[in-house]
Amino acid sequence: MFGDFNVDLNAASFDTVHLRDFCTANRLHIVPHGATHHTATSSTRLDLCIVNDASNVRSFGQYPVPFLSAHDLIFVVYDVIVPAREPISFTCRRLRRVNAEALLRDLSALDWEPLYQLQSVDEKVDFLNAAILGVFDIHAPKKQVYVKRRPAPWLTAELRKWIRRRDRLRRAFVKTRLPHLHVRFIALRNEVKAMLRAARDSYFLDCFQAETDDAL
Repeated sequence: MFGDFNVDLNAASFDTVHLRDFCTANRLHIVPHGATHHTATSSTRLDLCIVNDASNVRSFGQYPVPFLSAHDLIFVVYDVIVPAREPISFTCRRLRRVNAEALLRDLSALDWEPLYQLQSVDEKVDFLNAAILGVFDIHAPKKQVYVKRRPAPWLTAELRKWIRRRDRLRRAFVKTRLPHLHVRFIALRNEVKAMLRAARDSYFLDCFQAETDDAL
């Protein structure tokens, strides 16, 4: 957890004691950065990083950014274990490249006489499936497809719907070059970007919260 806590940890005050007691009670660790806020008359330690496991802190430090702020930029290299995700694979047939005429010709050439000799409905269904699938195995054999890159785990069906709306609006603008479509596209693009950022932040917050709960 990073932030400007507006409490000078280098000074002895009620707020400082309260913050340290809070961290101790919840088994949290304050990364020992130096003074982070500098003025003409003082240097105070306001910007803090608080972690739940000090052993995971590999390194830390800070950089002055006087062109941007009176606050130093603090950083922490934190060891987070990212579990390996199981590869995803599925079986499919590539029907787009099938020669429809050849497929229909082979289906028409099938010998259906044995079908009429079978007694039970189950046997007839099995024969029918085997015959048709046998032709498809020739013209569109099964392929094992491996997904190299999974979609972002925070990308829900609702977010995908908004992304498709954004993309459709962009295509419409590119095709027509109408100014009002461009305005609508920019507004929707910004809205979708904000929704994606919020979903991503919420996902990672839940992950870190789960890790914190397990540690406690």
